[in-house]
Amino acid sequence: MDGILWTVVLMAAVGLVGSVLLSIVSRKLAIGEDERLAYLARILPGANCGSCGHPGCEQYARALLAGAEPNACTVGGDRVAVELAAFLGVEPVGVVRRAAYVACKGSRDKIDPAFEFQGVPSCRVFSTMSYTSLSCPFGCLGFGDCREACAFDAISVKDGIASIDATACTGCGACVDLCPRHVIKLVGEGEASIAAYVACMNTMGGRRTREVCSAGCIGCSKCVKACPTGAISVEHGLARVEAGACTGCGACIEACPTGALGALSFS
Repeated sequence: MDGILWTVVLMAAVGLVGSVLLSIVSRKLAIGEDERLAYLARILPGANCGSCGHPGCEQYARALLAGAEPNACTVGGDRVAVELAAFLGVEPVGVVRRAAYVACKGSRDKIDPAFEFQGVPSCRVFSTMSYTSLSCPFGCLGFGDCREACAFDAISVKDGIASIDATACTGCGACVDLCPRHVIKLVGEGEASIAAYVACMNTMGGRRTREVCSAGCIGCSKCVKACPTGAISVEHGLARVEAGACTGCGACIEACPTGALGALSFS
């Protein structure tokens, strides 16, 4: 009987010691992870913009500890990517810059409003209505919801049209998700530091486009013929630029008779 009792006591003691040791080890591991997260948080810019594909910097830091690539932060750029890679002990990879642009040049001097809108000055509010204040149903509404959403002051609104400063844009995509007409596009840096883009969404055809906007794409294909790399095509009466094939030579911009093409600089 005494032997059984001592066996039970010994097993209980071993279990108690083991649980204490496991508790100590888990605490040390938890502290280690917390310290690593804190260090990663100090490296990251803290913008919580979502450009990395995660809700915020803390979530990206946790993803990094789980093996995510250290080059997803477009706000921090190459400097942050190198610091993250060095801390994680992985090979540094450069950040692919992204920037947004407004696919519309229909400012008030180029397109006439159908009437003067007197309601709430909001693109999202206006888009829920069944009418339009512009003769072009594809263009920028110009109320500035995108400007309010930009955490980096990269967007301004002048003469009824939004404009994005590509040098200040981090490519977070907040404005892209917000635009009810999907006029704002996001493009990544390709082979060239400057890429051409089509600043028009009108697919009504050349004649109708000319009637509503003097800066719209009329689908004339002059840009297609001018492009030396074959980066431009015309689909449904609207020119399209393949960003990865564009070298930024500017030939298409010079050839466009309406000025519907623009240049996006990543430098």
